[in-house]
Amino acid sequence: MPELRVVLVMVPPLLADLIRHALAARFPAAGAIQLSVSTATGDPRDIGWSISPRMHHVAILGPGAGDLHRTAWPSGVTVLTLSPDLSQILGPDPADREPLTPDGLARRLRDISETI
Repeated sequence: MPELRVVLVMVPPLLADLIRHALAARFPAAGAIQLSVSTATGDPRDIGWSISPRMHHVAILGPGAGDLHRTAWPSGVTVLTLSPDLSQILGPDPADREPLTPDGLARRLRDISETI
């Protein structure tokens, strides 16, 4: 069964916990897709170096990540960004927008999981 590895970058702790909880309900342990979620905090300029396609498939950037979405990410890592008002998930393409709801995030991650 494939595993989708997600890292939450500069996502506030309470929001990160809410995202983990919501995704756990939508990606059960016995499901077709295993999901693992980790967090990365610290200096945004250093975080990009610690994320690799061997360890992560998806990086979700929180509002605290600033311009980190413009950084050159390793090939194989899909980058999503949370809008500043936390109402939308942006990316991976510039025109891609999805409401930031549990179902919207799960839908986006399922679409990405089909490409790994």
